[in-house]
Amino acid sequence: RACGNVYCAAAVLTSSGGLVFICTAPHLLVGGWNMNVAFALAGMTMLVLAIFTWVHGRARRVEQHRNWAIRLWGQG
Repeated sequence: RACGNVYCAAAVLTSSGGLVFICTAPHLLVGGWNMNVAFALAGMTMLVLAIFTWVHGRARRVEQHRNWAIRLWGQG
């Protein structure tokens, strides 16, 4: 349980930090707009997956929690 909490917290922090960096950077990333959009979508996806994993875990919906945790792990 503690490892899962740490994993979800790390996913939320890294995806949020990456999104803030992409949105506030005064220049494009090395790959241009394509790379900015792709990394932003990956960050948003990881954020949503981490939130859904945490919500289902807190609600004790074990089957849904496990499915979302597998998706989060596969994405990360």
